[in-house]
Amino acid sequence: MFNRYPAFLLPRPAAGVVVILLTVLLLMLDACAPRMARKALERDPDGDGVALGQDKCPDTPPGVAVDANGCPLDTDGDGVADAQDRCPTEKGLPALAGCPDQDGDGVADIQDRCPDRPGPASNKGCPEIRVMASMPAPAAPDPIQAMVQAQEKKEKNKRMVTVFFCTNRNLLPGNPKTPKAISFGKAKAITRYGTCQVSIPRDHRLGQVELPATFLGFEIGKPNPAKNLILESTKLLSQADLLTLMNQKSSASANRDAFVFVHGFNNNFKTALFRTAQFTYDLGFKGAPVLFSWPSQGSGLAYRLDEQMNQASVEPFKAFMRTFLQKSSATNIYLIAHSMGNRIMLATLQDLMLREPQLFRNRHVREIVLTAPDISVADFKTRIAPVINGKLNVTLYASSNDRALELSQRLNRNMRAGQAGPGMLLMRGVETIDATGVSTDFLGHSYFASEGTVMSDLHYLFVDSMRASKRAWLMQPKGKSYWTFRRPLKRAVSVH
Repeated sequence: MFNRYPAFLLPRPAAGVVVILLTVLLLMLDACAPRMARKALERDPDGDGVALGQDKCPDTPPGVAVDANGCPLDTDGDGVADAQDRCPTEKGLPALAGCPDQDGDGVADIQDRCPDRPGPASNKGCPEIRVMASMPAPAAPDPIQAMVQAQEKKEKNKRMVTVFFCTNRNLLPGNPKTPKAISFGKAKAITRYGTCQVSIPRDHRLGQVELPATFLGFEIGKPNPAKNLILESTKLLSQADLLTLMNQKSSASANRDAFVFVHGFNNNFKTALFRTAQFTYDLGFKGAPVLFSWPSQGSGLAYRLDEQMNQASVEPFKAFMRTFLQKSSATNIYLIAHSMGNRIMLATLQDLMLREPQLFRNRHVREIVLTAPDISVADFKTRIAPVINGKLNVTLYASSNDRALELSQRLNRNMRAGQAGPGMLLMRGVETIDATGVSTDFLGHSYFASEGTVMSDLHYLFVDSMRASKRAWLMQPKGKSYWTFRRPLKRAVSVH
C-alpha cells in the first residue's frame, strides 16, 4: 500500500530531506537553462524554425515569414521579400519596393497617375507639356509634346475610366491565352481589392453600355474600342494601397468626392464594373468611384440563390464600409445601391449607425441614393427609417413599370420599396421620385443608369447637391408628397 500522506505529515527528518532534494533539483535546472538556451541558439540562430544546417538565410530578422530554406518569403518572385514588398502579389522592381512600373518612368504604378505614359515624379508620373509663349518655335519638335500627341492619336476613339473595387467573389484561374487577365466568378470567397481600367468609346451615348454583339451568350467578333466599352486591365491591391489610391483620386477632384456603388440582382463582375464605369463617365464624376461586387450569379433564373449570396455579403461589405468611413479623405461621400444591392447597403447602415454612430460624425455622407430598391416597404419603415431618422439625406427612385420588382413582389408576397403606384413608399426624410414616365430597359429595372433623364437628375444631385424642390424638371402632383419628371433635361451632364 502506497503512503498517501502529504510531505507536511511526514516525520520532520523525512520532510526536511524532501525539501533539500527539491531545492537541489531546482538549482540544477537553473544552472542548465543558459546552456540549453545557447544550444538552441546554436541550432537555430535566427529563431525562424529552420535548423542551421538547412537554413540558407541564417540571419533572417525576427518575425519575418520564411520558406522551407529559412529565407524570407517572396510570393511574386521579384527579389523583394514580402515583409518589405508594397506590392507582394505583383512582380515589381527592388528600387520601387517591389511594385511594378509598366511605363518605366521610375514612378511605381500604385502612385503613378499616368501608369501607361512615362513622366517625371515631380508631375506624379504624367508627361509635362511645355508651353512656350512669345518665343520662336524650336528647330526640333519637343519630344514630350510629340509623345503626348502620339498617345492622343492612339486613344482618339476612347476615354479611360478608373474604377476601384472591393469584392467577395472568388478569383478565377488565369487563362493561358491571357495570362495577365484577372477575373472573378460566382462563388463566395475572401474579400479582395483592386482597380480596373475601362475604356469608353468617344461617341458613347448617355446611359448606354455599348457591348459587342452576342449570339447565345458569346461575343461575335473582337470588341472595338471606338464602339464598345472594354476592360483594359485589372490590378489586385492590398486594402491599404486601395485606400491610398482612392484618397489620392478623391483629393484631386475639385470637391473631394467619392461614391460607393452596390449592384443588384443578375449581375456578373464585368457587367457591374461596366455599369459603374458608365455611371461615372455619364455623371462627369471626377472623384473616386468604388464598386462593391457581391457574388450574384448573373442569371435571371437565380433569384433565390442571389438572395442567399446577398445575405452572406452583408458582413464583408460592412467591414469595408467601416474602414472606408474611418480612413477616407473625401469631403463628399455618396452611397448608391441598385435593386437587391439595397439590402446590403441598408443592412450595413442600420447596424453601423446603431452600434458605431461615431463613424458618421464629421464624415460627410452627403446622400444615400436607393434605385429600384428590392426591399419590402414594411421592412424599410420599421427597421431602416427609424435608424436613419433624418440624419442622412435619402433619395429613392421608384417605378410602376419595374417587372423585376413585380417578380420579387410575387415571390416575397409584399410590396417592394422600388415600386410606384398605390402603396408607394412615402415618408418624411425620404425624397421619393416616381420614374415611371421615363424610358427604361426591357425589364424596366436599370433606369437609374440607362435613361438620360434620370442620369441628368443624378448629376445635379451629386455635383450641385440640389434637393428635389430645386430641380425644375421635377414636379409634385397636386396633393402628393412624391416627385415626378416634368420634362427631359436639355443640358448635357458630362463634359469629356
